[in-house]
Amino acid sequence: MGAYLSQPVTRKDSTDGADARFAYGTTAMQGWRTNMEDAHATILDLDADTAFFAVFDGHGGKEVAMYAAKRLHETLKETESYVAGDVARGLEESFLALDRKMLAKEAAGELKAFRAGGEKDDSSGFGGLLGDGASAEEQKNRRAEINAKLRAALIEQVKESNPDIDENDIKFDFELEDGDFNEIASSSGGDGADDASHENWTGPQAGATSVVVCVRGDKVYCANAGDSRAVFSRKGGEAVEMSEDHKPMNDGERKRIINAGGFVSEGRVNGSLALSRALGDFEYKMNKELDEKQQAVTAFPEIREFQLQEGDEFMILACDGIWDVMSSQECVNFVRERLVAKLKSGESDLKLSQICEELCDRCLAPDTRGSGLGCDNMSVVVVLLKKFCSIA
Repeated sequence: MGAYLSQPVTRKDSTDGADARFAYGTTAMQGWRTNMEDAHATILDLDADTAFFAVFDGHGGKEVAMYAAKRLHETLKETESYVAGDVARGLEESFLALDRKMLAKEAAGELKAFRAGGEKDDSSGFGGLLGDGASAEEQKNRRAEINAKLRAALIEQVKESNPDIDENDIKFDFELEDGDFNEIASSSGGDGADDASHENWTGPQAGATSVVVCVRGDKVYCANAGDSRAVFSRKGGEAVEMSEDHKPMNDGERKRIINAGGFVSEGRVNGSLALSRALGDFEYKMNKELDEKQQAVTAFPEIREFQLQEGDEFMILACDGIWDVMSSQECVNFVRERLVAKLKSGESDLKLSQICEELCDRCLAPDTRGSGLGCDNMSVVVVLLKKFCSIA
């Protein structure tokens, strides 16, 4: 389900990184969707011996996915359990704590900025949107695009409080200029600025899946809420799923949904949401008689722990735009074949992002006339376990 473009956006945002323990590559591609709502995070040095990798698949907007990519690792480090050395419990606490943060009016400015304009590699809501080094014509076009998005966001807010109003009757007499963007950037960073304008804030409308892998020493912790997935390639290329997709039809998930006053229809929570755990999605978390873990849709993650061992090769984290098209083993085979070729060729610059890009191209549907598989946003993180991998 979802709206599609007449042609897919196949431009990819890719990164690579490495240290003594890991090499990683990432890519994100909008594909056939009208908007890009995925986000991801890769942090090699969360602390002295811990790395953090994550993929967030947004729905109903990109703001929750982007907020999580920016804030979840910080929230994890703030939890009492993580500080005490309990990574697994810290991950559980951090998912729920992030939900609570998004409900607070202090987060409203940042979340609204993400929804209206988004960001790429900048710490403020609108900072950098005009593009460093862009030509005057490019900046003019980008400014027009941002003004259009701001108008759309303002119209949406007006219609929330006045649902019967005709949007053709809504007029805005403004046009942001260069200096205004700097002012917005300095006031929309989620630090509580202009709290008065957020008094009626009840949280974002969007939601996002979250699959996180933390590696501390030789121990791996996978925390998952939703239907993004993490997969190991263990010795010989055996695919081992590190997480379970949370679907409303799963027995335990269905039972919780019904107990919270919801229902499952056509594989969806209340006939609408196709997954049963997520960050955000507060309209499904309204039962005041139940705690956060018991809501129809909960952010509480399922935790799985693994011990790294000789022969472990790499990990793949991806959204369902990949997993709906390829099985876990097919995906491992695809990545491994290309990784083996790179390692055996002795490439000095091991760009794992190239493999991620090829994977997205492989999963992209040729058109939108079929079942919808291959028409979603796609985000992939591949992490090479340098200490254990022996396939070179």
